Amino acid sequence: MIFRVEPRRDRALWAALKVHPELLVRTGRVAWRVREFPAMCVLVTEGAAVLRGPDGAAVGLAGRRDLVGLGGGGAGGAFRGHELRALRPCRVVPVPAARVEGALRRGSTTLPEVLRSMEDAAALARSVAGGAGRAPAAVRLARVVREAAHRIGTEGGKGTRVDDVPHRVWAEWAGLHRSTVTTLLNEWIYEGTLGQTGRALVVGPLGSLPGEPSGDVDPIGAER
Repeated sequence: MIFRVEPRRDRALWAALKVHPELLVRTGRVAWRVREFPAMCVLVTEGAAVLRGPDGAAVGLAGRRDLVGLGGGGAGGAFRGHELRALRPCRVVPVPAARVEGALRRGSTTLPEVLRSMEDAAALARSVAGGAGRAPAAVRLARVVREAAHRIGTEGGKGTRVDDVPHRVWAEWAGLHRSTVTTLLNEWIYEGTLGQTGRALVVGPLGSLPGEPSGDVDPIGAER
């Protein structure tokens, strides 16, 4: 699971994490991988990384203050076969899972947020999974784009900028063909549903992407 650590709210957890040294991980290199012993978690302090499942496909993104490996980092746990690779140069803090679990027991406000995050992650995974009743392609792509904006986006005047995500990562994560992703993104940019700055996407507020709750929201680039 990927959990966003908020220092003021998660004080015990933050205190347990910040005493460990940072490591620089270059683009494409492994930042975290499930090992037999000891079970480890890793905190991303700068940059962005992609979490890949046992089959090598992308299943999530992690950015600044995201803790990866919580709740099953051991060889037989929920993350068996998973690894985190740098999407762009990033800094990470490896921390023994036992230390993280001890901090959770001391932090009364953090554990409910961890459980909520686990529920949200499971809901997102179900929404993009295969099988009967799966969401339309545009909705599945919209859901992972929104999650990426939350995880690795940079807030700006026209929306949230999301850099450095290749189309193959979007495709793997959303369970789509790469050509479908390229077609949808191009359509959204042309229609103003998404903005674009160079190779970066600019994501509008909640409600601006397909399948999101509707509201009084203007697509990026739309004129009043």
